[in-house]
Amino acid sequence: MLAKPNITKFSLVGSLLITVMALLVMTLFVMKHILPVEFSQKPIIVKCMIILAFTLTTTVLVTWGLVHASFINPLRRVIHNIKVLRLGQVDRLKLSDTTVEMAEINREFIQLYDALVRARSNLDVINHNVKGMISFHTEKFRRDIRLLKQKINVDSLTGLSNRGHLDTQLPFFYDYALKNDLDLTCLMIDIDHFKSVNDTLGHKTGDELIYFVGELLQASVRETDFVARYGGDEFAILMLGSSSAEAIVVANRIRQLFSREALRFVPALPPRDQRRPQQLSIEPHLSIGLASLQGSSPVGPTHLLQLADDSLYQAKRAGRNCVKAG
Repeated sequence: MLAKPNITKFSLVGSLLITVMALLVMTLFVMKHILPVEFSQKPIIVKCMIILAFTLTTTVLVTWGLVHASFINPLRRVIHNIKVLRLGQVDRLKLSDTTVEMAEINREFIQLYDALVRARSNLDVINHNVKGMISFHTEKFRRDIRLLKQKINVDSLTGLSNRGHLDTQLPFFYDYALKNDLDLTCLMIDIDHFKSVNDTLGHKTGDELIYFVGELLQASVRETDFVARYGGDEFAILMLGSSSAEAIVVANRIRQLFSREALRFVPALPPRDQRRPQQLSIEPHLSIGLASLQGSSPVGPTHLLQLADDSLYQAKRAGRNCVKAG
């Protein structure tokens, strides 16, 4: 919207000069024809002072009116427009001004507002895209962390916990049992003659046998028990709240189930007195050793694991395919 180009810097000065001259003429006319006769008899200096005072007063008032109309009011409208633009209330803009300069200022503010609106819109789009990317990468990072934790704590062949996870969980189980006056039994399990099975039947059969042991152990204990592959063909079980006697019952049941079900992993064998030497040691059996917190009196979690491992070697020396408690 174009403003009225009525008053500029030069037209304002011209208007003031014309106003002063008109005031002087008007003053002289008033003094000669309207003021009392006594005024004309006053000294010329007094007359000049009165004329000057009247002229200056009138000039100041007129000048103030012109300045107010030409600058102060437009400036107030500019301030008003800045406030409504800041609040986004474009419908409340006041765009009519008396000078080209003020109109130009208003137009610049409106253009600046439009530019800011476009920038805000672009910024909202960018912000939305950035939030989406952050959300995507955050979720991906969390998923990678979960997978990494799983790789760190889980044995890749059996899906059981691994040795590292056992090492972190054993102190927790041990301390919890002590604080709550519970027993804690640790079982160490080993596949008898596993090397012979590997050498005779191949590593694929050996892996299948290890996987089967993991499934059997997991299915034979409670959900609160902790099962881990200790390494190679060795496994460990932590049974919280179970005594040695209770754990021996579970261990024997596991051993018997394994001896019966694992026969499908080996070919049909002739009677023992007719077997070749390499066939004598491939019957699948388990040796199991165990130790308990209240029955073996260990001095710490690592000692409990060591006592169970010692019991496992006692089972090996006793001819294998048995359970021994320390």
